[in-house]
Amino acid sequence: MKFRLMFFLLLLACMYLSLAQVERPKTHCERHRVSIPTRTPEGHRIGAFIPQCDAEGTYARQQCHGSTGHCWCVDSRGQEKAGTRTSPGTPPKDCNNPADDPVTPKTHCQHHRDNTPVMPGSLVPQCDANGEYKPLQCHGSTGHCWCVNGLGKELLGTRTGPGMPRTGCQIVEPERLKTLCEHHRDNTPVMPGSFVPQCDAKGEYTPQQCHGSTGHCWCVNSLGKERLGTRRQPSMPQLEGKDCEKADEPERAKTHCERHRDSIPSLTSEGHPLLGAFIPECDANGTYTPKQCHGSTGHCWCVDSLGKERLGTRTPPGTTIDCDNAVERPGTHCERQRDSIPSMTEGHPVLGAFIPECDANGSYTPKQCHGSTGHCWCVDSRGQEKAGTRTSPGRTPPEDCDNPADQ
Repeated sequence: MKFRLMFFLLLLACMYLSLAQVERPKTHCERHRVSIPTRTPEGHRIGAFIPQCDAEGTYARQQCHGSTGHCWCVDSRGQEKAGTRTSPGTPPKDCNNPADDPVTPKTHCQHHRDNTPVMPGSLVPQCDANGEYKPLQCHGSTGHCWCVNGLGKELLGTRTGPGMPRTGCQIVEPERLKTLCEHHRDNTPVMPGSFVPQCDAKGEYTPQQCHGSTGHCWCVNSLGKERLGTRRQPSMPQLEGKDCEKADEPERAKTHCERHRDSIPSLTSEGHPLLGAFIPECDANGTYTPKQCHGSTGHCWCVDSLGKERLGTRTPPGTTIDCDNAVERPGTHCERQRDSIPSMTEGHPVLGAFIPECDANGSYTPKQCHGSTGHCWCVDSRGQEKAGTRTSPGRTPPEDCDNPADQ
């Protein structure tokens, strides 16, 4: 009997331990916490807010955002209690003290601020101590500042750029409708390489527009359209603002070079800078400059009046060429093969195409390399690969393709 009682007690103890090891269902806070992505699909860390849960899985009464430094109190459902949010550097509220538990509903500004995702480049509105929009709002990423009304709507004509004196926003002036330039400017995504038009204090296009990334400047008409023949590259004498303020002259038709240049996109459909594209250079009259250079590869060559390369004039990076005295010769086998491979399709660079390298005489260089794959190999005078000379990316390519010992 005593043995049976001990066995029964032992069995109960085992059942208790087994039940204790059963995992409890996740709470609302824990499900909320694990559902927040901490990295983008590309693997970049983002500044998302991740709620804090206590040992029992309920929301900690005080929540803080590690990226912004703001802290606030929450209820049992994790909802922020209005009036408890504190900025970085200020003492947080005592979320365990009922006296610090106001029931004031959120204002329009607080709703706007708290529902704005904290991401690089996003605009988070600033609210004052009463929860109202601060009269002066500034974008930390772009440096622009502007005045707003009580609903947070921008007062037209008050926007200032980075480094400019900020507008006094105490006096609210009657609003006017946005101009064409302001619509153009405000709807342009702020991305590296994108052109953002400049508008004057009245919202009109400034007569001279400049691209911050390329350094090109040109004159525009009242609709912001470029006046042909006014574009200047960084290396060319620049127009002064007063030159663009002259009465609009009848515009001439675009030249072949200008149509070629303007047809090549500088941005992809996603708004990213297009790398590797060759953009021809045109002079003040719109004709091709005699010497053309590829900004990505560093190669330069001479062209005729139609922009066609003069065979035998291409030079590698670091060398010079005098296109006024250059003598064109018939194209070699290497040059014909190189020029037959399209470098662009529908205005975009052809990725993955192998383009052979020719020396100054138009012959195949002994060592050829594929820029996309990283493979290198030796070739004969006809451009045929020599067996056993190909090397993979990361391996030392053949140094002397004329030495049989290295083949």
